Amino acid sequence: MLPLGRTKLTEREWMMMLAEIISKIDQRKSDRERLIKEHKAAIESVDSELRDLRTKLAISNSGLNISTIDLARKVLSIGGVYQPTQGRDSVVSSAISDLAAGCQHMAKRFHGVKIYSGFGEQRCDCEYGYGPRHGSIVFSVGLLNPRTELTDEERDAAIYYLLNIKAVTEAEQKAKVAA
Repeated sequence: MLPLGRTKLTEREWMMMLAEIISKIDQRKSDRERLIKEHKAAIESVDSELRDLRTKLAISNSGLNISTIDLARKVLSIGGVYQPTQGRDSVVSSAISDLAAGCQHMAKRFHGVKIYSGFGEQRCDCEYGYGPRHGSIVFSVGLLNPRTELTDEERDAAIYYLLNIKAVTEAEQKAKVAA
């Protein structure tokens, strides 16, 4: 934009105008990137809520108590996916017994199953934050916060969840397929 009465820009004025244009371009690119990130985050949030709602519907349709399952998920840490195998069933049984006895074991260690180099599933209970020397934990049951004592209601919810873990897992898988 030229001031009135001027027909030509000086070289310095021309450079300032170019710098201003480039600055505005950079700012708009930055604004666009920020908006894209915000948009992606909003979509991921909605998708996550949809998955959660579909899972709750599938759990409810399988005849399980959603509020009890939700409470159990607030206190239990389930690692990996439950499959009915001898090792994973052993973990679930041990966790149920430990919960009923006041969480003496799970206050310090989670119940787990590892797989190591062709040996198949092996029982492996480890301290929180640690794992086996060999192999990888493929399924575990522990507490989200092992330092806090569970209420009777939380303990009962956790036991209920573990007693019905096969049905919960199947309902979750149905919800994923429906998505």
